[in-house]
Amino acid sequence: MEKGTHGYLDRKRKSFQIEALINLLVIIVLFVTGLLLTKTKSNYFTVVAVLMTIPLAYFITGLASIGSFRSLGSEKMQEFSALTVGRDLKTVTAFDLILTVKEKQMYAGAVLFTSAEVVLYTEKVKKLYEFRENLSGTLKNTGYFSGVYLTDDWNDFLARVKTDVEAERIIAVNDRAAYQKQLEELEKQKERLLIYSV
Repeated sequence: MEKGTHGYLDRKRKSFQIEALINLLVIIVLFVTGLLLTKTKSNYFTVVAVLMTIPLAYFITGLASIGSFRSLGSEKMQEFSALTVGRDLKTVTAFDLILTVKEKQMYAGAVLFTSAEVVLYTEKVKKLYEFRENLSGTLKNTGYFSGVYLTDDWNDFLARVKTDVEAERIIAVNDRAAYQKQLEELEKQKERLLIYSV
């Protein structure tokens, strides 16, 4: 599953858990097999078991980086998609991002990229204003983002998305060819934001 798609965090967590468990079982089996066959800890099985702790550390670190963050709920995803998915207008969106800015992590459950700004919905963020300012500064320095709107209020987020989608629709109706070029730029913005996510 690609980063930025709905359900990414939950699937990634499950994948890390399964891989860590399998890796741990392989380590135990190798160590016990070596111990039973050679009656000593000093054997090739133990060496391989010790080397297998490297991928185990990767999986555990991955789990730690995801932390307690969960994928955006299905109900919220459907509400957001109802506003952004339509036959007459293509929009650029992302889901389930954990953004790292200035060594701090923030969850972005839903993201809309528009020609005017990038709109993000977050949950459980301390010092929202400070994080928005840091994120805005970081993204503007990339040269792609013109504005960042970050909120932890779902209704406020939906209202902003609705307003921005209507503005995009007007731009697309007035000049479809120019809007197609704009969509390419928005896709680049999305790729740029994914760089800052886990």
